[in-house]
Amino acid sequence: MMNQSIDTCLGTFEIASDVKLTKTTLDTSSRWCYCVRVFETSCFLFRKPAHNQMRHQISIVIFFVVLAISLQSDSSYPRSAKASQSTSVDKLVDPVRGKLHINCSGNVDRRPVVILEAGLNSSSDTWSGIQPEIAKFTRVCSYDRAGIGKSDAPQQQPRTSSQIAIDLHTLLDKEGVAGPVVLVGHSFGGLLVRMYASFYPRDVVGMVLIDSVHEEETAKWLAMIPIDTRKQMEAGNGMQLLGSEQVDLKKSDAEMQAAHWHTDIPLFVLSRGKASYSADDYPPPLRSFAPKGEELRLQMQADLARRSTRGKHIFAERSGHMIHQDQPELVVDTIRQVVEATRPEHRRKV
Repeated sequence: MMNQSIDTCLGTFEIASDVKLTKTTLDTSSRWCYCVRVFETSCFLFRKPAHNQMRHQISIVIFFVVLAISLQSDSSYPRSAKASQSTSVDKLVDPVRGKLHINCSGNVDRRPVVILEAGLNSSSDTWSGIQPEIAKFTRVCSYDRAGIGKSDAPQQQPRTSSQIAIDLHTLLDKEGVAGPVVLVGHSFGGLLVRMYASFYPRDVVGMVLIDSVHEEETAKWLAMIPIDTRKQMEAGNGMQLLGSEQVDLKKSDAEMQAAHWHTDIPLFVLSRGKASYSADDYPPPLRSFAPKGEELRLQMQADLARRSTRGKHIFAERSGHMIHQDQPELVVDTIRQVVEATRPEHRRKV
């Protein structure tokens, strides 16, 4: 009877071995079968002559070590399953100066964590169509910058890209969002995530830019237009966007230029398709310069992709500026590629 039980257990053990037996992948019965096999081996060794005492001692040690591992694994197994469950967070956090709203979802154990940075004057709601999809393959967090959505207004205005990047880092630290992270930025958010990466390069392992602004584009635009039109824009505070989110765009561009950011991380640049171009996309004083502006935009987007030795430039042919809403499946798939490229089991050059 004993031999029959052992044979049954050994069968279970050998089947489990075909799928790379580990103490975390076996169920409870398989772990006990493993102990039975070790016990059988130990019993066999016990029957050897007395001059092999060292072999006896080793067999005893092996048996009890495996038994201890099995018992420990058995007691911790439910906790491991619980820890791997998806946990959503949707709350206000007070990192330093006022409360900021953060929304995280997906498996808390998965890395890297995807951080979503919205465009100017946009709340975290802009990501509502893609965040649940990203949460299926990794942890993902979006948030509202100061003065946007559910977050408190900033104590000091206007603000700059460096201040916003520091706020995000403080928020993630306060909430316990551990790196590494993949940063995803749309429009002005694209400049913000690059500023973040210049401050905290060790935390950032990948990046996706969605029709991002370029820190040199405005200056190059101004160089193309007549001096009278330029003065009119500057007099109208055109370099500083005042609304629900007050940002000093001129200073933010200068900060990003001073950072001289380049990298070797996976960097995907998504640009709105050429077919979506329209002069009506530009303010009335600039519509006559739209063709040159469009050519400049394409140059700036290509330059962003060259900021990384692993950069890739993709056109979203069916999208306008809001690519994550016009072609959400493209954005999700791009983020997935970057996430997988950073994981050891899928690491590859992209």
